[in-house]
Amino acid sequence: MIVYLTVLCRLVTYTQIARIFFRDGNPSGVRKAAYHLEQLGWAKRWNTTSRSGRMGHLMPTRQATDIVLRTLRSKTGAQPWARAVSLMLPRASRGPLDLRAQRPKWFAHQYEVNQLATAIILARRPLWISTWDSPFPPSPDPGLSLPQPDYVSVEDTPAGTTVIFGEHDRASEPLDRFIERKLRTYARLSGRAAEILGVGSFRVDVTVVDPIAQAPRRRLKELSDAAREFGVADLFRFNLAGQFAAELDASQCYVQES
Repeated sequence: MIVYLTVLCRLVTYTQIARIFFRDGNPSGVRKAAYHLEQLGWAKRWNTTSRSGRMGHLMPTRQATDIVLRTLRSKTGAQPWARAVSLMLPRASRGPLDLRAQRPKWFAHQYEVNQLATAIILARRPLWISTWDSPFPPSPDPGLSLPQPDYVSVEDTPAGTTVIFGEHDRASEPLDRFIERKLRTYARLSGRAAEILGVGSFRVDVTVVDPIAQAPRRRLKELSDAAREFGVADLFRFNLAGQFAAELDASQCYVQES
């Protein structure tokens, strides 16, 4: 299952793996598992350093990615939401990430998205979750652009099976670009969700951080006001990333030991 997680989330930290698979949350067990998986050719270890110290990561090898993707195709094919997954599954094999740089430009964003995905897994037990970059292919319909969310989660909700698109906003995108690439894209998709995704409804969860200006509440208001003025407020939920994660952590459903 650790290998599946690395494929679905691209690059996971030892701490994220420990939270999901090790009841005591101790990364020491993960280090042993990571070494073993690397020796078997299923994963590759990578370390980065920051002010808080050294952080261990695990990512899938090409072998792992190829096998997991084939398995996912067969396991999800009978599901009503298989159309959404089928669109996302890469048609060509993906090799390991290029991690020659100590901290690639995309690293902080991916780390934060995977933190959210970890909390979602523990709290809501999704049927599917992935955090692939640009997961959807170009649309063959010139009148419809498919979104490129930061994560995709399929969950059983009171309204039925729902596709949840996660958009993690770091306050670096101009507001007009957010309106055009997010609000307009999802608005157009909403009328064709059953046809394209295989399920009749979806929602968009937007989480906000602001590492540069340190004004996430201002950014949150700008985005939510834009959604309301555009007429798509019913499709979107906006929250501060920290508050969103804290609420998920508070509702985590642990499996009880027998």
